[in-house]
Amino acid sequence: MVRVHPRSSGRNSLFLCESRSRSSPVIVKQCLNEGDVGPCAETWFYANLADSLDLAPRALIVDAARRVVATEAVTPIQGNPPGARLDCRELLSALVDAACPLSELHSLAVGEKSSLPAAARLPQLWPVPVATWMWSGPAARELVAELQSKPSLRRAYAQARLSPETGAYIHGDVHLDNLGRSGQSLKLLDWELSGWGAPAADLGAVVGTMLCAWADGLALSPGGSVEEWVAEAEMPFRDLTASVAEFLGTYMGRTTVGRLVTRAALTAHIVGRIVARIWRDAIDQRALGADQRVRLLVAERLLEVDPGVIPEFVR
Repeated sequence: MVRVHPRSSGRNSLFLCESRSRSSPVIVKQCLNEGDVGPCAETWFYANLADSLDLAPRALIVDAARRVVATEAVTPIQGNPPGARLDCRELLSALVDAACPLSELHSLAVGEKSSLPAAARLPQLWPVPVATWMWSGPAARELVAELQSKPSLRRAYAQARLSPETGAYIHGDVHLDNLGRSGQSLKLLDWELSGWGAPAADLGAVVGTMLCAWADGLALSPGGSVEEWVAEAEMPFRDLTASVAEFLGTYMGRTTVGRLVTRAALTAHIVGRIVARIWRDAIDQRALGADQRVRLLVAERLLEVDPGVIPEFVR
């Protein structure tokens, strides 16, 4: 017996199929976007790259002509077991482990850029397209107003949206909900935004997620300064920077692609991913939450005072 639960996901329509004849559910995805005539990133990845890697859920069916892929379902680490929430140290440990699969992915010889799907870019937030503005909620518009008053954030976000001349095949959407484990192996889930792009985008997504996980543990005492919040944080700032250094050091030590990653590009992508995540969460909200404002402040200070998040070996 199979139960089908349709929902949209990124570029695709997604169907979660639960079969009683199998020990685990199956994920089935199909690209259905109107006007999308290029290669479907998810099916292209599974048809051309997945067999040579051990960093994605196992493919059961790949039909490139129909743009359909069926894979084993892997539960994200954040919700495994269901409903469980990892503490900050567990989250950072899982994110550090992403260095190995990302270095393997970015090192692949994938052919000419013109023959590959392009990785999805961050949403355009400045200026906001009219259609986007019409359906965005009050919190999303509040975020746009914040960007309007913060030129450094706008510039960094715009830089993160640029398509690189020199790059690699990237995942394009690395965050906690897209990291899972199958046995002892860490898996990257949801490849529909993958394609040719800047390796710094994946690295920035991981470091940005680390910063957000750490910022969520700040003691936001009324009237307190940023320095006081940091001093009373659930996790000491030095432990955060140590995790970032371990992640980037492991990545740089496993691939020559790391030479493409500059300090300026990595900073822009960290900021870009933090802002994009706030945007995604704010679309349906009536107002920005305190945690989102703190994340925005973290992104801004990363640009203005260089608090030492990015280690010195990244030039």
